[in-house]
Amino acid sequence: MQKPNEFAVGWHAKSLAEIDEAILRYATICDVPILDPGVIDRVLRDDASVSRKPNPHAFVQLRGLLAMHYHERKATSESLGEPAAARIAQEIVERLRKRADGQLGGEKK
Repeated sequence: MQKPNEFAVGWHAKSLAEIDEAILRYATICDVPILDPGVIDRVLRDDASVSRKPNPHAFVQLRGLLAMHYHERKATSESLGEPAAARIAQEIVERLRKRADGQLGGEKK
């Protein structure tokens, strides 16, 4: 597979980063430990009990953004290849983890 061009990498990285910034915002509003094991699956299955601060509107937004993230992640993988998509996703998670200061859950011990 040929190396992805820098424009495509930048476009996909920006798109995923914007979605993930919104996920962080809504996870914070609902106080959902989004990076704890199994929490994302529970949100996608519409299990609002993961919210420590119930907010039905924000939870619906969070669930939709997670679905959008997976759609964009698949498109990124198809466009750039899985190694590049994984690298972009990991960089975003690390940046958000630092910004969230432990509020996302999933902290490395």
